[in-house]
Amino acid sequence: MHETRQEARTKEINLSTESLPIVRRMLKYFYVLDYEGPQADEEAKNEMGLGSKNMQNADVNDEVKGDGNDSGLHRGLANLKLDIQMYSMGDRYHIDCLRDLAASKFEMTCEHLGFSNCYDPATTFEAFIGAAATVYETTQTTRNGDWKLTPPLLNVIAWRIKSDYHFASNQYLRETCLQNAEFAYDLMRSVSSGAHASGNGTSYTWW
Repeated sequence: MHETRQEARTKEINLSTESLPIVRRMLKYFYVLDYEGPQADEEAKNEMGLGSKNMQNADVNDEVKGDGNDSGLHRGLANLKLDIQMYSMGDRYHIDCLRDLAASKFEMTCEHLGFSNCYDPATTFEAFIGAAATVYETTQTTRNGDWKLTPPLLNVIAWRIKSDYHFASNQYLRETCLQNAEFAYDLMRSVSSGAHASGNGTSYTWW
């Protein structure tokens, strides 16, 4: 772990501004080289903020939302949020092995949720838009541009748009693209790299 100038002088790392559940997982990672998501940690269900539009603002202490009938979806969305936060911790404190582990877990979660027909596509689509908003916003405050979370996110969102062109007119997608030009540019490249969305076979406009 590379130290900052202040940390090199004091030999201390200040974690007072970090979320306690995330710090606990990071400390456990140092011992077992892994961290647990809600599938293995029941208490995490009460720690993770799940929503879709509020995903970028939710804290890990927020209560899990939902009626309890979609526990698999809830756990998956909780993992999505958790992996972003663990990746950010690894990146912020220069723990490359933690960052790489979180990226790997995040990619698996994206594949499980994003390409599955088991869950409501509108719900998962907006959850991934919320995750993208978080990822692109956090990128601006991290130490480097090697952000490994964007490819699996873009793959899922672009695939959903190309599968059903109605998703291209999603209001939350429009708002997020207007607020983050880099995300809009990357997503347009991802969508245009393949076939058009289903429908009349013509191109479409997002905004």
